[in-house]
Order: sequence, then structure tokens, then C-alpha cells
Amino acid sequence: MTRPMKILVSGATGFIGSAVAAHLESLGHTVVRLSRRAGENTVVWGA
Repeated sequence: MTRPMKILVSGATGFIGSAVAAHLESLGHTVVRLSRRAGENTVVWGA
């Protein structure tokens, strides 16, 4: 088993990105989401 990593996922609020982020979290990784909308554990970019 690999050690837990902190991973930034771009597009994590979309259909595929949300599934990828959930899967990574289920494996024990910390996921930071990059999005145009604010939310918990989300980095906001753009206007």
C-alpha cells in the first residue's frame, strides 16, 4: 500500500472529477479541489 498523499484535482466538482476525488479519498488520500465555485476543501480560481 502506498502512503497517503495530498492531491489537487482540477474539475473536481464535475461529473468525472467528483468520482475521481471520492475514489482518492476512499483510498486515504487528502484531496484539494480546484473550482470556480467556493466549497469545503476547495481552492477557488477565476472570477
